[in-house]
Amino acid sequence: MIFIANNFEIYLKEEVFLQLLKFEQTIDKRESGGILLGNIYDNKMVIDKITTPKWFDISSFYSFVRNKLGHQQIIKKEWRESVGSRVYLGEWHTHSEFFPNPSDRDKKLINEIGQYKNVNYPVVMMILGLNGNIWMGVNKQGRILIAKRYKVNLCN
Repeated sequence: MIFIANNFEIYLKEEVFLQLLKFEQTIDKRESGGILLGNIYDNKMVIDKITTPKWFDISSFYSFVRNKLGHQQIIKKEWRESVGSRVYLGEWHTHSEFFPNPSDRDKKLINEIGQYKNVNYPVVMMILGLNGNIWMGVNKQGRILIAKRYKVNLCN
């Protein structure tokens, strides 16, 4: 899938999208979430891996709180094994809406991760809704850019 926010392109690998769909939040499921990992180029990001919910995360029908330490270990391992090419790109979680929209808490979080992370590239927040619909926000130098929220093209 390809998402575009202004001139910034985000490529979501098909296998990652299919993995995300396993966590789609139906009426009987709690929110799920994790970390987005991949590569960053000038005006392009490729998301090729995610972390998935862990037993130590906190989840309800209306919120997901990721345990930072557990997921951080995975980020470090991926970075080491890729010799520094696979990096933290942002966060993902689910909503039980057909067209997911960020809550006030989500908006605050995307601002915080954009400021907190000591990186010189944009960070992403992705929200998976029902039927595979995705909302994506990019914090690029303190500005939130919104990407289209519908499935576009699958890429490999």
